[in-house]
This record gives sequence, structure tokens and C-alpha cells, in this order.
Amino acid sequence: MKMGTAFPFNNTSRLDSSETGQGTVTVIAVKDRDRCTDSYCSVESGKRLFSIQVKYTGTKGEVPYNPFNWSLVDSEGQQYNEGFFQDVAMGPKLNSGDLGAGRTVKGVVSYEVPKAAKIVSVDFSNIGDWKVE
Repeated sequence: MKMGTAFPFNNTSRLDSSETGQGTVTVIAVKDRDRCTDSYCSVESGKRLFSIQVKYTGTKGEVPYNPFNWSLVDSEGQQYNEGFFQDVAMGPKLNSGDLGAGRTVKGVVSYEVPKAAKIVSVDFSNIGDWKVE
């Protein structure tokens, strides 16, 4: 994987919950960078910034969305959770909430990972994953 390369996935997964509603989630893009693009974000020495842009669409009832539902997995099986900064070059950070039918929300989830880590997948809760090549 080359640093700074975007990987447009656009593969959509269905979200179904008999308790809340239905919808879809799509990983739009992935960015792997050596550093942040704004002055408010700094990546620790020996690490890099890995960000994903996702889109949720509600189709029935209310669908919850949350950046903490996303994680990265590297080739060694190590899992990485969201960092507390954002990649402003990709867009606004994904917040959390409930999405009604016919509504869409898009946002970025960013991670700080070791430079040597080979990220192999973007995982969404226990629903599915998108392979990173």
C-alpha cells in the first residue's frame, strides 16, 4: 500500500435491526498518510494516520451510527480503535446518533497506527469488513 493513496471501496453492507430499523453503510474511501494535514492534529513518532470515510443511509425506522463501531486490523491480527483526532483533508469527523429513513450521514474515522503495521481490513462491528489491498 502506498502512503497517501485513496482506495475507493463503495461496497455497501445492509444494516438490519428488528429493534431499531434498517439501512446501509458504505466505506467510501481509505487514506494512509505519514502525517496529519492540519495544525491541530499530530501523530506520534513511529506512527502514521490511517483514515476511512463512511456513509450511512437509513431506509426504515432509525439506524444508529457511531465511529466506535469501526476498527482496523493489521496482518498480525492486531486491532486498532478510533483515535481522538480527524483527518480534515477527508472531511468532517463521523459523530454518533440515530439516522431516520431517507436520511444520510457521512463522516471520517481516523486511527493512529504504527508505521510498520500492514492494515488488511476495515471492520464494522460484527457485521462485515472491507479488505484493504
